[in-house]
Amino acid sequence: MIDAYVITRLCQDCLHGDCVDVCPVDCIVKVDGEFPNQLFITEDCISCGCCVPECPEEAIFAPYDVPAEYEDDIELNQKATANRPNIRVPSRLDLIEMLQRKDSAA
Repeated sequence: MIDAYVITRLCQDCLHGDCVDVCPVDCIVKVDGEFPNQLFITEDCISCGCCVPECPEEAIFAPYDVPAEYEDDIELNQKATANRPNIRVPSRLDLIEMLQRKDSAA
């Protein structure tokens, strides 16, 4: 059983980053590469739940609470965070750049 919390696709193109600010172990990351424009949670998650109430998109769930329509996001989260060289804790500037990429793609 996976203990790390999961950020679902509801986070795509989110700019808030409040979840990043409250994470005591810096496990909420941005992933460079072919993955969706969202944040992910690494296996370093201690399942404290601090991030959940901070997410205005209500995109973060305990692995056993992920709604059925977002269950695919559990595997996506695992794949996205498996390649350590491509992940980093995002800054507020990273979040702004994520939004700019979304706007330019529209």
